[in-house]
Amino acid sequence: MYIYSWDILPPPLPLIPEILRLICENISLKSTLAALARTCRAFEYPALDVLWSDLDLEGFYPLAKCLPPHLWKEVALRNQGFGQITAAIVLRRALTSGDCVRLLRYAEKVQKFAFRQNTSTSKQVDISVLQGVQLAMQGAILLPNIRQLTWSSDKDENLPFIYMLMGPRLSYVDFSFRSDSIVPASLFPTLYDLCPSLKHVSFSFVTLGSNFKDDEKDTIQLISNSVSNMQNWQNLEVLCVPSLTSDALLRLSRLPTLRQLDLLRWRFGAVSPRVRTGGFPALNNVTIGTINALDCIPLLEMMDSSPIMKISLTFLKIQDAESYKRLFTAISEHCRHDTLKSFYSNDGHAERDTPSLPVGEPLNYESIKRLLVFRNLERLKMEVTRGFYLSDPLATKEMATSWTKIKLLTFYLPLMYRSQKQSTISLLDLLPFAEHCPNLVSLGLFFDASDPPSIDDQKPGNGVSQTALTDLYVGDSPAGFHIFISAFLSSCFPSLEAIETADSREVLSSDSEREDEEMGVNAQMWKSADELLWVFTGVRRQERLALM
Repeated sequence: MYIYSWDILPPPLPLIPEILRLICENISLKSTLAALARTCRAFEYPALDVLWSDLDLEGFYPLAKCLPPHLWKEVALRNQGFGQITAAIVLRRALTSGDCVRLLRYAEKVQKFAFRQNTSTSKQVDISVLQGVQLAMQGAILLPNIRQLTWSSDKDENLPFIYMLMGPRLSYVDFSFRSDSIVPASLFPTLYDLCPSLKHVSFSFVTLGSNFKDDEKDTIQLISNSVSNMQNWQNLEVLCVPSLTSDALLRLSRLPTLRQLDLLRWRFGAVSPRVRTGGFPALNNVTIGTINALDCIPLLEMMDSSPIMKISLTFLKIQDAESYKRLFTAISEHCRHDTLKSFYSNDGHAERDTPSLPVGEPLNYESIKRLLVFRNLERLKMEVTRGFYLSDPLATKEMATSWTKIKLLTFYLPLMYRSQKQSTISLLDLLPFAEHCPNLVSLGLFFDASDPPSIDDQKPGNGVSQTALTDLYVGDSPAGFHIFISAFLSSCFPSLEAIETADSREVLSSDSEREDEEMGVNAQMWKSADELLWVFTGVRRQERLALM
């Protein structure tokens, strides 16, 4: 008797829901998840759970299509913000609670949701649909299991819909308001009453600028009062708000869980003396936006015992070398030297529309020398309107030997600006970075390359080679013969892929087709050196292979 192979197969193993869920979570295409849910009963529920868990890009559109088909229709609308035609769902008649049964079944699965008004997405939902659903639900929460909510709107009429999205399990909120109204601030005091599990709170007003109005100060006072009187914020890890008062900062400094603090429009320059004590025991990420660099110092004095790993500073006005020097002195005195790994700053956003160059001393090595105490620094990026110059050849050696773990070291010039004082260090002064910084990937410095080493020297870098560097920003540094420059750079940095100048950034940001016309002679020389890099790096690669 012939026995078929399937007669002796072992019985099928039971399908484990956790394994099916893991399989679905590793599928990136939503069309694949939908196909699994429709074709395999074992995968139906785990696939639907994953499919509906993230509506960060689609927003309310998929949920609106869960309403009975005869209750809605799609119409073509012109997007006011982007001038393109979009498809929008509108209602044919009013909704009842029975019309939302299917919608609610899938809404329970949503864990990540975003409401973005006036975006470039081609699928929108008319506000009448949101109004109809809210009334039909009689004030109930639409997304009871939501964990992450993003909201971006410029109309106050949309605000009431926030409450039907804020479930008790919500732990992440990111609110961005683009109107001049003070109404959205009323939402902040209610956050922790509605969502006691919040860990990440971002509450920003895009319209708050350098001219701080009285009603905007009242808004900051309202937010600060809510923070000062908080009772259930013990789980808070990230807080992003425009600004805070001294009392609110004092309350925050006692939180054992706060890891990140963003004050995007810091205006209360004076911090109370009783606040200037060691606090913020878990704080490792600080972002401050203010008018002048010196306004940051009182805040930094509060964080002398915090394990800060990242500092980001933005100044509306152009800063001089003395202000930077005092700021860096404060950072070196009040920030732990063993934890800081990333520092970023830029200045002059509110004054860059002026056609004239800023008057004053540019940033120099003496100003940033205070930062050399941070031996674990990995990223240092500064956009300095007045420019940055080096005159001492020993400066690059001190930076390289102090920041041996550095991965990104760049000093940028804003578009439309030029250095007021040229650096006098040469190409040879870049060698310490090749010798002491094996992890350096991106370098941006101003130096004098008008007299590069001759190509006759087969080892222009004395045999020193660093293979990690791929990007070099030179600003408006003087350039000499492009062949000699390419030969030197390819020898010391054989993996270098691109050389970027201040002119190339400016032209590429406006019209790449006019690049050759807009670039100056100096930038053209750098461009020629950049175009030769691939030839020289290929030769260096062959040389290394021949020695193996």
